[in-house]
Formats: sequence, structure tokens, C-alpha cells
Amino acid sequence: MKSIEHAQRQEAMDHNEAVRMRAAEKYVLGELSPVLREEYEEHFFACVACALEVKAAAAFVDNACDVLRQRPDVHGQ
Repeated sequence: MKSIEHAQRQEAMDHNEAVRMRAAEKYVLGELSPVLREEYEEHFFACVACALEVKAAAAFVDNACDVLRQRPDVHGQ
């Protein structure tokens, strides 16, 4: 299993792997293991594309939370 092997070693994550595993979304949602989180952080601090993806994902989550906190007036009251 590649994910178990990957989780046991600490090496740099490459861009293709980050995209394939949707690391930006998982990073923002806190769904990466501590090892993968560290590997991804090392990658996105040096990768403009991934840094922008993390920024966009974080903004989306923040906006979604704001929208969900607002209760629409569905009965016109």
C-alpha cells in the first residue's frame, strides 16, 4: 500500500503527487496525517501553484462557514 509506505517515510512531496491526492483540500480540512501534512507544507512553501490552491481552499471553507451560519428567511418573515 503506497499510502502506508509514504506515511512511514519523510521525503519531499512532489507537485504531481500533491495534485493527485488533492492535498490542498485535505490540508485545509485537517485530513492529512501529521507526516503527510509536514511533507505537503515543505512542498507548498516552495510551490506557488499549491500555495495558491491552499489559499483558495481556505477562503472557500471560510466563506462556506459564513454562509452556513446565516439562516435564510425562507418564510418571508
